Amino acid sequence: MASVVSLTVFPPSETFLKAHEQYTAGFDKISAADGLICAYHGLQDQEEGAKQGYFITVWESAKRLKMFRETASEKLVSLAGQSLKASAQGAEFKQYQFISVQGDHVPAFDSKITEIVIVTPHDGVPKEVVKEATLKAHGVLEGVAGRPAAVSESIDGSGVLLVSVGWESVAQHRDTVKNGPFNPSAIRELRGVSDLGMSHVSLKKNSVI
Repeated sequence: MASVVSLTVFPPSETFLKAHEQYTAGFDKISAADGLICAYHGLQDQEEGAKQGYFITVWESAKRLKMFRETASEKLVSLAGQSLKASAQGAEFKQYQFISVQGDHVPAFDSKITEIVIVTPHDGVPKEVVKEATLKAHGVLEGVAGRPAAVSESIDGSGVLLVSVGWESVAQHRDTVKNGPFNPSAIRELRGVSDLGMSHVSLKKNSVI
């Protein structure tokens, strides 16, 4: 079965910026959930303004995630929700669920820096066109640049995609784009059919029992 990534993006509160580990208690509690592969929390790179916080869980399948949501105790769901609300700066947070299309997100999430890209199709552009362009760009990043990369698509049928790429540093990503051996035409093609919400994130892996 294809794995599923549950991704929550939120504007971090000041206290989360200073010590975000203290807000993960609710998410640590799900570490023994059946079907959970791994979990992460992190913050957008400081050079980009640290404007976004991230909570990520990776599940064996959509069925496992659905079962967890249906069977988890109200106390556990409430605790996780409280952690998230306390982390955010009073604004609405965005939640996504993506099912794997190509590659494995875990090596990218485990990297020192993770490039996270939310790909949103332009109005009127068929979802399959955007998916094809995304997979082409993925092939360039993983095959030519030699970086761990993966693509998943939203399970809600919206056509939104998630791309993750692992890097040693933000500088390495920039140098690769500027001086790397691959032709950037694949990235230009993707930009022509979609909006790309890109950020660099330092993720901390939560222990899974």
